[in-house]
Amino acid sequence: MDNISTDSDLMDFIEVIVLAIGHDPMAIAKITEIIANNAYTAVQRIPYRQMMRYINGMKRVEDELGEAYKLSEKLFSNPNKRDENALRVYKMVTSAETVRKIDFLVDASRSMLLGLIDTEMMFRIFRATIENLPEDLDYLSGLIEKEGPFKGNIRIHALARTGLMITAGIDSNSDVEEQEYHISSLGYAVDQFALSLNNEDRCCWYRQKADSSKVRKFIGPIDASDEEVRAIVDAVFENQKQEIIDAATPKWGEIS
Repeated sequence: MDNISTDSDLMDFIEVIVLAIGHDPMAIAKITEIIANNAYTAVQRIPYRQMMRYINGMKRVEDELGEAYKLSEKLFSNPNKRDENALRVYKMVTSAETVRKIDFLVDASRSMLLGLIDTEMMFRIFRATIENLPEDLDYLSGLIEKEGPFKGNIRIHALARTGLMITAGIDSNSDVEEQEYHISSLGYAVDQFALSLNNEDRCCWYRQKADSSKVRKFIGPIDASDEEVRAIVDAVFENQKQEIIDAATPKWGEIS
């Protein structure tokens, strides 16, 4: 998988990934054969082992959930996204430096299949998981049920760099590295849909706090309708017109 030299090789490679995630026996056999082939070095076989762990994990998930839940259908049914999604999965899975991280990616994929998150959020969780140290992810998970804000430290700074925590504001009386932070909405998503998906106590906590301010929510701006815009403009001009009339109208004490 690391020796892709031509466009033809790339397309063959993508096809193997797509078919393997769809549990095609021939594609699985091809990857398994490479893993067992001593002609490849141990380092060359690492990405194949990583992909097989992810593929086997997804096979268990799909077997448990049933026929209606197929990762290949979610990722590859749109021909405009098929190759792109295959490469994204491969790149992120083979960038995982621990087995636990691959298992987190499996859990994030499971969350997507269950409709808890969409595909874009799944890839955001993939990226955040890959770009943080396992120790920092564990630290984040340990903060989830605590009240913020949290005083900055090296782990919080690392989590903030990848968007899992967000600054609570600037305190001029505190050192620059001890500023306060909150867990971001992405931070909660990474924990809920990947790190703690199999933690029943944590899942219960999320259910109980779904509408609580403890689970931080960030709501983006909403476009106003044409009617709302006109109403706002009319109100502004009406206020300005009244101010002009008031300024031009003499008061009782000013009449001579």
